[in-house]
Amino acid sequence: AAGRLYVELERADLGGWQAWLDYPLPLAGRGGVRAWVEAGGEGALELTADVALEGLSTRLAADLPELRVDRLDGRLSMARSAQGSRFASQGLALRLADGLTVPPTDFALQLEAGGEGARPAGVLSANRLDFAALAALAGYLPLEAGVRARLSQLEPRGRAEDLRMTWRGAPEAPSHWSLSARFDEIGLRAREGWPGLGGLSGRIDGDAQGGRFRLDGSAMHVDLPMVFEPGRLEFERLRAEGGWQRRDGRLEIALDGAEFDNADAAGSASGRYWPAAGGAGEIDLQARLTRAQATAVWRYLPRVVNANTRDWVQQGIRAAGVPEARLRLQGRLQDFPFRDGSGQFLVTVRVADGVLDYAPGWPRIEGIQGEVRFQGPGMRISAERARMLGVDLVDVVADVPDLDVTPSEIMTISGRAQGPTAEFLRFVSLSPVAQHIGGFTDGIRAEGRGELELKLVMPLRNTPDTRVEGVFRFSGNRIELVEGLPALERAGGAVRFTGDSLAIPAARAQFLGNGVDVKAQTGADGMVRFEAAGRADAAALRAHYALPLLDGLSGSADWRATVRVGKAGTRLELESDLVGLAASLPAPLNKSAGEAWPARFVLDHVSARPADALALQIGGLLRAELQRTRGDAPAVRGGIAIGRAAADAPPA
Repeated sequence: AAGRLYVELERADLGGWQAWLDYPLPLAGRGGVRAWVEAGGEGALELTADVALEGLSTRLAADLPELRVDRLDGRLSMARSAQGSRFASQGLALRLADGLTVPPTDFALQLEAGGEGARPAGVLSANRLDFAALAALAGYLPLEAGVRARLSQLEPRGRAEDLRMTWRGAPEAPSHWSLSARFDEIGLRAREGWPGLGGLSGRIDGDAQGGRFRLDGSAMHVDLPMVFEPGRLEFERLRAEGGWQRRDGRLEIALDGAEFDNADAAGSASGRYWPAAGGAGEIDLQARLTRAQATAVWRYLPRVVNANTRDWVQQGIRAAGVPEARLRLQGRLQDFPFRDGSGQFLVTVRVADGVLDYAPGWPRIEGIQGEVRFQGPGMRISAERARMLGVDLVDVVADVPDLDVTPSEIMTISGRAQGPTAEFLRFVSLSPVAQHIGGFTDGIRAEGRGELELKLVMPLRNTPDTRVEGVFRFSGNRIELVEGLPALERAGGAVRFTGDSLAIPAARAQFLGNGVDVKAQTGADGMVRFEAAGRADAAALRAHYALPLLDGLSGSADWRATVRVGKAGTRLELESDLVGLAASLPAPLNKSAGEAWPARFVLDHVSARPADALALQIGGLLRAELQRTRGDAPAVRGGIAIGRAAADAPPA
């Protein structure tokens, strides 16, 4: 049937009129309506209505949910035919029962059904459009299922003005489309290789073959989950221009220029990106930073860099000024980091006054002046100058040849240090080396300077397995190895150490007035064993120990000693035949320089005890066993046996 109908109702109950009017849609509500209805053949229908309604409920298609509207004002029109359908509004304002509000809007949606060789098509236009509201309304509108699915997937947000969008083909995969609009605080969820957006303002104009965009706004973000982890990059300010173009069936997105500023960095960028469905795509990007926070570098490492390395960068770079940084990323992202040379990944970051916490338990490197460089699969930190504790470092290099290897990425740190020997001893005490050598350096006192060469080989996924190799060279030093013993004067030599051992192949010093040779090695029990040999002068002994007994000695004698130092304490054993030493003491302790009297002295310093044990044996003539308390006012007690008593019984 065909015909025309005009209806005008004031303050009417629309549901009550269903007995007399055959509405094209189920309709209930109250208010005023002026409607023009024209029905044609083969189900064609056109409806135009000016409405001012309250409590409206309707269903725009049999397979759609009921639409409940608290208030609806404006003009609505719809048309349906075998060729397609059209839904439009003029000055339409509505408030849904769930609270969704749409300000007065001019809107038109035209859908062509296609068929007989023609593809379906659509046109959407609006003077203003709230994308979040559209997405919420999509479930009630007679849209293609593909359109509703795409709106749901993209989760659009923000507002558009002067919008016009067309498409041809299935809405979920159109063969052609075009889009023109001004937009404000727009947002889309990232999907199928396309970046996500949030809070972006600007303009876009183009179609499936090409177009242009301009971005200008603040408090914005871009989501690149296929490129970065976490994928969101936030900007306090972003200005950018670019476009897209399809060539040979391939989409190219061009960033002609961008200026950005956020909490981490400020700079500029330009480049190209080629999305790939189901993949990371291809990129050609250049960026320059004029301000950057070195502690945020980890956020901008592509996600193809493994999580362990990103964690190390996040935890290791503790502070640094960054006067300049540059990025170059070119190639297929699935081939990153381009070991075969098919692309380029290069990040250079100048560092001023940096702090590197390269491994748990090791002293930090501070005051770094140098460069952090990511190139291809590797990373290198080069420092022309730096400090560790109170020592100046030079030529420091932290190198990771490959940031993604199994079972672990290996970082090698090497460098040289010049400074006080006391600071070198403090470095050993504060590092894991101290645990393996019983912390023996804790009690050593040193004056003078030296030079350290250090190399650490560190698996980033298991830093406790770090291997260390180092050598410390010194000369002209004064070193006190054991409390209570004379210091080594003008000491020189080399100390070699690893993560669990220490060795002195050969060292030379002045001790008790003569030269002494010293060597040391860490034993299987973790104790460091020193061996020394030299000659002692009676005058030097008197100068160090204010004992009346020493006033009767003259000359000098050879000696040899062993010192064992470990966590539990220190043990000194010294032996001499006393040849060359004369004693003008009362008998039986008087001797000539040519006589040999085998002598042995032992000092036991046990950390858990409050006093040191001293023992002296000179042949069968003298035996002494003493206890000496520690502290500012040491006390000595024990017993001394002389003559026959020395052999018969221990002293009391």
